[in-house]
Amino acid sequence: MKTGIYLSAALMLLLPSGCIPSEHTGEVGVNISFAPSALTKGRIDPGDDQVGCMSIFVYKDGRLYQDIRTPGVEADLVLEEGKTYGIYALANIETVSPPVFESDLDTLRFRMDAIDDLADGLPMAFFGPGALTAREGMHVKYNLTRLVSKWTLSMDLSKLHSVFIIESVRLRQAALDVTPFAPCSKAQRVGDGDWSEGLMNLTGKTVTLYALENARGELLPANDNPFLKTREELSKVSSESDLCTYLEIRARWSLNGVSGIFNMRTYLGENLCSDFSVMRNTAYSLRVSFSDGAPVE
Repeated sequence: MKTGIYLSAALMLLLPSGCIPSEHTGEVGVNISFAPSALTKGRIDPGDDQVGCMSIFVYKDGRLYQDIRTPGVEADLVLEEGKTYGIYALANIETVSPPVFESDLDTLRFRMDAIDDLADGLPMAFFGPGALTAREGMHVKYNLTRLVSKWTLSMDLSKLHSVFIIESVRLRQAALDVTPFAPCSKAQRVGDGDWSEGLMNLTGKTVTLYALENARGELLPANDNPFLKTREELSKVSSESDLCTYLEIRARWSLNGVSGIFNMRTYLGENLCSDFSVMRNTAYSLRVSFSDGAPVE
């Protein structure tokens, strides 16, 4: 099910001729710029690499040294030559304040109220303790990683004889918070996620949805049946059933004068049976095939 795609953006540290060093002895001027790079494979939407604002946190000797906010993709720093700095950056996130101590960054949490908060651009991050030692003429390149997963859903209705109208496709219990500077993030808060509605006949078409990382892990390690990857089974062995992200497809059907509502819900994850993780910077593909006789609600 999973197709891992490394969605990255290049963070370029340059020293152009127009960057004038500070008059203070031992300091150098550094211009940093962010330039999203092309993917090596896969397809992205135009907004996938959009950067609307940047927050850059610079740490020296374990303490916050500079906190820079810029509406564009570049900023000027004045750093002590020869000193080593930790560089941390957020794209499309403006509401996070950095901690005083670098050691606390892995617990820093970005929170949002609803999926609409991502409308201005996908959140991205770079974290690099000891990533920069300031030198004149340096050219350093980092990767800016998206904090979301991308789900491409295709649906096959060709086997249906009934009238089957898909009304909505939605992510439920999607993460509403993320720890951008930790290796992975488990959501503390979840809610309604990305969605699409009024889809009609989707055979041969796809729907793309985005979700913040929610790394729940392998919660049903003994399960090898995808039809048992359910809330009921998960609740028997884990208290996390209300925190795992799932997909909901809602449709109306009619056949021979009989009609009803169809609701399909399936937990997402790294596989179809045991894992419940939705990982950052990863593109997933999921194909759903429908046939008459499917359960209705």
